[in-house]
Amino acid sequence: MKRILLFFSIILLLNNCTRDKIGENSQLYGSWKLTEWITSNPIDLNNNGISTTNFSPGCLLGSELIINDDFNGTLFYSSTMSFFTRMENNQLVYITSCITDSENEPLPITYTFENDTILLNNDGETSIFALDGDQLKLVIFDGFVAADVDTLDLTETHNLTFVFTRV
Repeated sequence: MKRILLFFSIILLLNNCTRDKIGENSQLYGSWKLTEWITSNPIDLNNNGISTTNFSPGCLLGSELIINDDFNGTLFYSSTMSFFTRMENNQLVYITSCITDSENEPLPITYTFENDTILLNNDGETSIFALDGDQLKLVIFDGFVAADVDTLDLTETHNLTFVFTRV
């Protein structure tokens, strides 16, 4: 699930922000907290008839990205989120599962610079960061995944962007 979330974040980042020029320097160093996540297409996670692309961290509150130096850092997700769907009265209904584990550990990451873009390497997966003012946006291609609650067949995928704000 962590790989899926990371992948969605990259995709959304590419679609939803303008990137400042980034050099190999200390402007990225430090702690960044998750303040928002964005899907590439509107969804109605609250099942209230209102679709949106912007979401508060919710159970991911407390998630943090730490950039240690020009090549290394850690990424900590405070919870694992899963999304399921089912059809009710010809309408797609979302079910969100959030599991918080006190034993979650920060994931070590490495990153590189390529043409003013930051490429994040995490456990063999590559994601894209973009600096946008005081925010660092992590785009994960197809990072939002929803499956049918009964069959577990994939019902939706969207690009996902995690928005981190400097602490």
